[in-house]
Order: sequence, then C-alpha cells, then structure tokens
Amino acid sequence: MNIRRAQSNHSALSFETIDCSYAPNFSKLLETSDDHDMIIRVGSQAMSKSFKVHTLILKARCNYFKTALSTNWSKKDSSGRVTFEKPNIEPSVFALILSRVINRSDKTYNICTLKNSYIYSGQLKIENSGGDSDLFEMYLAADELLMTNLAESIRTHILDNYDRIYNTFDDKISTKVYDHYCRIYNSQNFQILASRLKTTLLKQPKLFLSSTSFLNSENIDALVRLLGHDDLEMCEIEIWEEAIRWGCAQDVSLSKEFSRWSNKEFESLQKKIDPFLALIRFYEISSVDYFYKVMPYKQILRKELRKDLKKFYLTEMDPALLFNCSRGSKRADKLRESLIAEDSRSVEPGESQILNDIGWEADCGNRIYYD
Repeated sequence: MNIRRAQSNHSALSFETIDCSYAPNFSKLLETSDDHDMIIRVGSQAMSKSFKVHTLILKARCNYFKTALSTNWSKKDSSGRVTFEKPNIEPSVFALILSRVINRSDKTYNICTLKNSYIYSGQLKIENSGGDSDLFEMYLAADELLMTNLAESIRTHILDNYDRIYNTFDDKISTKVYDHYCRIYNSQNFQILASRLKTTLLKQPKLFLSSTSFLNSENIDALVRLLGHDDLEMCEIEIWEEAIRWGCAQDVSLSKEFSRWSNKEFESLQKKIDPFLALIRFYEISSVDYFYKVMPYKQILRKELRKDLKKFYLTEMDPALLFNCSRGSKRADKLRESLIAEDSRSVEPGESQILNDIGWEADCGNRIYYD
C-alpha cells in the first residue's frame, strides 16, 4: 500500500491517495472455497452443479440472497452449512454471475469472458466471444436474483448489439427470436426487449412460423398476440392456414385425410384453434381462397358467420355492415386498398353458382360468433 502524506492548514494527517491494489480479492475465496458456509445447487437434477459460497458476501451483494438467507427458504446440512437450491437457473448461467469458468462433464463453460466474479468482485466485463446465447439466460437470472444493475447492464448490451445477437439471416440464431419472446412477452421487467423482439417477429413472421417452438401449446398466448396484431405482415388466409396447422398438431389422433373426418374430429380441431378464430378477418380472404382453403373446414365456423360470408361474397355489400372492420391500422389499410383494387370485391364470373352449390346448411353446434 502506498500512502502519501499531506499536511493541511491545521497540520492534521490526511490520506490523499491510496493504491488499492492490495484490496481483498474475494474471487479467490470462490476459487479456493476457503471457509465457505453455504452450498448452492443450481440446475435440474440431471445437469445440476453445486457451488461453495459465502453467505456474508452473497447477502452484501445480492438483495435476493439477503432476503432468502434471513427466512426459512434455506436449510442447513449435517455439517451446519446452509444449503440452497435454484433448479430453474442453469449452472453455466449461474457461473457467469458467480465466477469466470466452471467445468461440467469435461465441458468448459466460458460463454462470455468475465473480468472477475460479479457477485464476489462487483465487476463485470463482457467481451464478444461467441457467447451471446447465454446472455439472455443471464439477463433472466439477474432479474430473478434482484440484481438490478447487472440486469440493466446486460439488457443494454443486448439492445446495443441486437442486430448481431439476433441475426435474422442466420437460421441457427434467428430461431431464438421467437423462443426468447415467448419467455418474456408477458413480464413487465422485460418490456423493452420484448417489444424489440415482437417488432422483429411481426416484420418477419417466418421466424416464428418455422420455429420448432411454433407448435408448442405452452406458447399459445404469445402466438395469439402475434397473429392478432395489426402490424403482422401476413395475409388472412396465411393466418388461417397456420392456425389449422397448429390445431392439427395438437391432436395426433386427427387423420391427415380431413375429408374423412367425423363431426367429433372437427369439434376437436375447433376447440384447439378457438383462440385464433376471432383474429381472422375473413372478409379479407378472396372468394377463391375461401372456397378452396376455408370451406373444407366449414364445420368449425359458426353458421351465422358462414351466412354472413356468403352474403359478403355474393354481393357488393360493405364488409363494415357485416363485420367489425375497425381494428388496426395497417391491416385496415390493406382492406381498403384491396376493396379499391378489386372494385369492392365483386364476385367473379361463375363464382356465384359455385358458392350457391356448396353446403352452407350444416350447423356445427353452439359456437362463439366473433364479430
């Protein structure tokens, strides 16, 4: 330690400069596990990892642990050490918060380069080392552990490097746009990043339509928000087709030959895609697409809706008189442009007879009518 003495006007001893290179390196305590009094087990049982840590440091650095260690959330083992479990945080992610590198199953986790252990040193330096995938997980973990400053720093890094991290031209990377959105869309703590991800998905629907998570029923609420958004760059018949694809995937018993389906099978599909039906603006679907792509599944549509659509396709009636056309700006604009271009969607020659010949009579039970 280098101390330079300075005399004040009162000839009192003061310290002008202190070289703090001698300051205690708490990271060493983590590396050597000296005097640890707590064991934190993170991750699922199959891929879990235990960390030997110190309650005093954790309570001082992290409000989450300060609260947890002062309650009955934790317990002690036979040796008197505190034991704590966080199964929803991956070991590699927790290591990024706690230490620089860990080894598990002969695999080294060094996703990002940390200048020091964040909790133990209070310092974090993120260098681009191909580890952006775990930054998102680290962001979620930091928020859960009430480490506000760390969470904000990671969020800033993600947003500043958004185009690289979520490179939509790289198929391996772009698939995580939808996955990440589904995990944070409904949380107030992640609204800034969620909004950015949503904008990307609305402009490039293929990012979620081609995602392996698209057919996951657990993501239905997030999917409904996207498919019902006014700025979604998809036409209505595409939304209908994707809703059918999603619904069929939820019931493996449904035959691929839908022409052979019984009423029971149609009812099963209707229940699966019910949340999507209110989102589809059928009046923006051409009569040809309606005939070939919607009518084969007519039993999942309420009878009143089918009658209104028949009236719409066979006349030049303003769709606003039959349907709620007030939603949204972009899709409403598309409707107006379509009406002008197609002369109020006048029926093409021969279509009147086609539409009259198709069966409109079968009722599909008590369905909700989405107006």
